[in-house]
Amino acid sequence: MSVYDKRVTRDMRMMMLKIHNDLKDIKNTVEECNDMWLSDLRKMEAIIHMLHDEFDFKPPRKTGSYWSDWVFAEEVPEEDDDDQGHS
Repeated sequence: MSVYDKRVTRDMRMMMLKIHNDLKDIKNTVEECNDMWLSDLRKMEAIIHMLHDEFDFKPPRKTGSYWSDWVFAEEVPEEDDDDQGHS
């Protein structure tokens, strides 16, 4: 079963509600303090990982994609063995 064949379950809704509330709290802290707590940065990192695991997001290439926007896993091209650095 692919990720886009999933139905939204109560557990998924609970996860999204937690993500929403965590992001809202982080935004409020930044707005009020003009600063960010390291624990908020850790929460944002965890949120990013939860989202790409749950919804199967991937970087567009296997290497050199750190700053790139991620895409759906099915949009990532398959790499040939020749593309693995062999000349």
